[in-house]
Amino acid sequence: MQLFSRYQNSAGERVRIALNLKQIAYEYVPLGTLTPEQYRAINPQGLAPALRVEDRVIAQSTAILEYLEETHPAPPLLPRDPLARAEVRGFAQLITSEVHPLNNLRVRLYLRDRIGVGEAEGRVWYCHWIRTAFAALERILAG
Repeated sequence: MQLFSRYQNSAGERVRIALNLKQIAYEYVPLGTLTPEQYRAINPQGLAPALRVEDRVIAQSTAILEYLEETHPAPPLLPRDPLARAEVRGFAQLITSEVHPLNNLRVRLYLRDRIGVGEAEGRVWYCHWIRTAFAALERILAG
């Protein structure tokens, strides 16, 4: 297995945590060692992370985590109880579906370079969405 990612990529770090927790051997391939064209030849989405398994590539961290859970069930990433599993998935999806897409680097660069959002305004954008999500996550954890 090869994991293509970069250390600043939180989605890639989620996958690295799972690989290490499950003690699955893998080769880490830093995206900085590839040109964008080389990486798009591996992963047409061009997003990180991607996991190469034999001659196939899985993109998107949640799909990779589901694959790892299905092929390496021990130790489990999710609780056994279906309701608890759903709660964990909901918690994770708040991050992967709500926070990450709004605050990832390509969105922030688009706001800056294409729309002309200044650094201070960009920070306001970033902090607003982080605070909104973290307030919800903290309420969930408190419950």
